[in-house]
Amino acid sequence: MNEDDVLAKEEEALSAERSWLLRTHIPQALAELMSLVMESLKACDPEEGKPGLTLAATSGASDLLKGSVTVSGANVVKLDLTIKLPKVNRGQPYRVGLAGKGTILLQQVQNVRNNLVLALDELESHPETILLDKYALLEVITHVSDFIRNAKFSLLNIDETLLFPNRDCDSKLFTPTLPSDLVLEIYVNNASLVVSVMGVEEQGFLSVGRGKVLTRLKGGAGGGGRFTSDKPLLITDQILVETPSPRLLLLIDTLARADEACLALKEKVKRM
Repeated sequence: MNEDDVLAKEEEALSAERSWLLRTHIPQALAELMSLVMESLKACDPEEGKPGLTLAATSGASDLLKGSVTVSGANVVKLDLTIKLPKVNRGQPYRVGLAGKGTILLQQVQNVRNNLVLALDELESHPETILLDKYALLEVITHVSDFIRNAKFSLLNIDETLLFPNRDCDSKLFTPTLPSDLVLEIYVNNASLVVSVMGVEEQGFLSVGRGKVLTRLKGGAGGGGRFTSDKPLLITDQILVETPSPRLLLLIDTLARADEACLALKEKVKRM
C-alpha cells in the first residue's frame, strides 16, 4: 500500500469517526439548546390562564407617582396610575388608565420574541442529514447564536429612538386622553419595568433656568399632533420609577443559558 492509499484510509477513518460523533453526541446538545430557546420564548408570552403580572409603580415615599401596571407577554394590558406633578394639572392628582381594550407594546420584549422565533425556526427547519455535515451544522449554530445575541441586546439596551423626545407617546391610548403637557412612557430597562412621566411645555423661544430644554420633538409631530416640530420643548417635571420584574429576570437568565449552550455546542462541533 503506497503513501497515498494510507492517507486516504486515514482520512476515511477520521471522516467515519467525525460522522459517528456528530450523530451520537450532537442531537442531545441540539435538543437542550432548543429547550432553552423555547423556555426563553415562553417567558416572552402571556402565562396561560393568568391575566398578567401586576407590578407596583410607586415613587418611594413621595406621592408623585402611585399605582400599578399589569403586563401580559409583551404588552401592558392594565394601568392604574395617579400622577401628582407640581406643574401638571395645577399640582392636583391626575389618575390615568388604558383606554378601552387598548394595550401598550413593550417593543424590547417583542424584539426578543421575534429573534427567538427565528432561532427556533432555524433549529427546526433542517433535516437530520445536517448532522452529517460539520460545516453546514456550524452555519446553523452560528445563525442561532446571532439571533440569541440579538435578543439579549434588545432586552439589555434601551432604544432611545422609541422614547421622548425622539417620539411622543400616543396620548389616545390612555383614559382620559393625556393633556398636552403630560408625557407618559412605559418600557424595559434590563430586568425592570420603567414608568416615566414628564411635564412638558412648548416654548416660543429657547429658555433656561426652569427645567431641561429640548430643541424640538425629533420624531415630528407624533402623539396625535400634540406638539409641533418647530418649537422647543421644556421639561418642567419628571419622575421615573423602575420596578424589578420576575418575568424579565427569568428571561435574562434563560437567554444567558441559551447563549452559553450555543457557544459550547459551536466549540464542540469545531473540534470534531
